[in-house]
Amino acid sequence: MWGNGKEWRDRLLRRTLQKTELKIVQDYPIYDVWGKPASRTDSPVGADWLWRIMVPVKVQDAEIFVADRVLLNWNNQHPDDEAVFPTMPLPYYTKNGKRHAMTDEEYAEFTRRSGELARKRLTNWKPTSIEKPSKASIKRIQKAVEESRKLTRDRMFGAGKPRKTGLKPLKRF
Repeated sequence: MWGNGKEWRDRLLRRTLQKTELKIVQDYPIYDVWGKPASRTDSPVGADWLWRIMVPVKVQDAEIFVADRVLLNWNNQHPDDEAVFPTMPLPYYTKNGKRHAMTDEEYAEFTRRSGELARKRLTNWKPTSIEKPSKASIKRIQKAVEESRKLTRDRMFGAGKPRKTGLKPLKRF
């Protein structure tokens, strides 16, 4: 949860109503770190237990984004290190030295736009090796994510210097 005072309480109430389904409340779309729509659940409303029994396996697309493959292979080859993966951006921005919380609508739009931009930057990228990724490949992904978020934040909010977000750092770097 994020926000201040009344905004925080309103958001808490709305999310509670959404989860309990006591009242129909607008649910904003969510996106993954690459700007693709992500589902909150695969089951129809009110029949979750029945859905899980009838469909025990989650079906996924065969296509895996190149950056995801590089990160997966890096993490598999470095099991003793801290895992490297892009995190969702924080729902805040700083403007004129003051921290502001994004609304749910702004956050949904921000994650979509910044994720799409990062994905576009890496779509035609040909890493030296997907099977044995290098530190330079990890840095390239991290840079694309961070720059896309900064550019999107600046375009949407006219924000000054944003906080560093993106990939968790590697211990060996």
